[in-house]
Amino acid sequence: MNHRINPHNQNPEDGDKQIVSQNETIGNHTNCPPILKQRYQTIKPLGESVWSRTFLAIDQDKPSKPPCIIKEFVNLDDRKDLIFQGQEIIPTFSCDPVQLDKIGKHPQIPELLASVEHDGHRYLVQEYIEGRNLATELIEDGVFSENKIWQILHQLLRVLEFIHDHHLIHGDIKPENIICRTKPGTNIPEFVLVDFGVTISANGDLLSIGSINGSAEYAAPEQTQGKVYPNSDIYSLGATCLHLLTMVSPFELFDIKADKWVWRDYLKHPISRHLGRILDKMVQRDHRQRYQSAAEIIKDIKYGPTPVDVILQKPKWTVTAWGAAAIALLSLFISSRVPSPKPQPSLSSSSENTTIPELKPDLSQPKIDEYTKKLPPLPPSTGILDQLSPLRTLATTSGPVWSLATSSDGRIVASGSTDGSIQLLHLRSGQNLGTLSGHDGPIWSVAITPDSRTLVSASGDSTIKIWDLYTGRLKNTLYSHLKDVFSVAISPDG
Repeated sequence: MNHRINPHNQNPEDGDKQIVSQNETIGNHTNCPPILKQRYQTIKPLGESVWSRTFLAIDQDKPSKPPCIIKEFVNLDDRKDLIFQGQEIIPTFSCDPVQLDKIGKHPQIPELLASVEHDGHRYLVQEYIEGRNLATELIEDGVFSENKIWQILHQLLRVLEFIHDHHLIHGDIKPENIICRTKPGTNIPEFVLVDFGVTISANGDLLSIGSINGSAEYAAPEQTQGKVYPNSDIYSLGATCLHLLTMVSPFELFDIKADKWVWRDYLKHPISRHLGRILDKMVQRDHRQRYQSAAEIIKDIKYGPTPVDVILQKPKWTVTAWGAAAIALLSLFISSRVPSPKPQPSLSSSSENTTIPELKPDLSQPKIDEYTKKLPPLPPSTGILDQLSPLRTLATTSGPVWSLATSSDGRIVASGSTDGSIQLLHLRSGQNLGTLSGHDGPIWSVAITPDSRTLVSASGDSTIKIWDLYTGRLKNTLYSHLKDVFSVAISPDG
């Protein structure tokens, strides 16, 4: 079932019933609303929930007649027949339109165009967001990759932080309410959170039965009891990510008998320990054990796991370790079969020069005198090449090293490993100066700025991280790449 036509759909399970003509009736309600403000004309209904109906409309005031969304809230007398846990449910319009107008200034939230009251109903007119919702993407493209989940979290956690800072709670985060579009002027995907019509005011008190909303599959357990907190949105976003990774309903991803999540059993592809740990905490059933704020998750993502967690990295990189072990065993086997050269004495002024034995010419070969005369004479062999040895061996405690960089002052060597860590070593003493941990894939490239103060690392986790070389602090993470980043370079001006 394709719901692309309905990015604001509140109830996609009934999508086939929602694309109806302008004169048809939706549920217990009459046909489409009138032209609002003599400007916004309804085109067709898109969907309905218990408390509202959603319509596609156009703005007649503008020459291009751009599309927009009209959300109509039910009359208070229309749904008094609803009962929840033995109590009558009284629908309320929980969010102040002034607040919606403020948060609509965020580029990843639809702009509020108008708020209208007519014939006992309240209407909101909102910006139309062009693109596919994540439910449609999941159906058409299949399960999401870990990298795309990171992108969703990176963007939408900032949106949630913005909403919660304005003392609001979305209350209905799910794949159908997240639209993926191309960021204007770029090729970068941008995720927009829609359907703010029943956004809840977060005043620190528990909400009444009348404020219950949200889709049961993605709603936090406390929402079904008539309570909601800012981190109820965090639960819903986490449950959404689990569904996108597995294409399985969150209802089935939680084992009621065992009272635990079993979503890892349904993964199509393994994910990193870091992401798994974050998702586990986002969907804690007890809101007190959950992340308390979006800012807390952003910090956890930015600074990454502890060094112990990095060393015990995801299974897919263990292939590299096994490969390294196999190569080591093979080299030992070969070295045992091939005679080793005699050890040479250490280089000194009294060392004797070795001589090359005289070779008798092979008369069957053509004469090459005319060619050899053109070549410069070879210097006599001194045996120096045989006696060269490393000036120093810098030992590391991580896995195989795939990248190296040296600071311009010649003091620090940075080595990137397949376990996702970066070792900092003192070039002269060999002392381990510390470990930079935060990547979830192998470090393919590292670079140090000319002033020797900043290190940049590129990884198989599709990110580039910028570090303060002196404090070890992670300064920034760049997420624009979609696949492994194999090289990184810094301009001469830093």
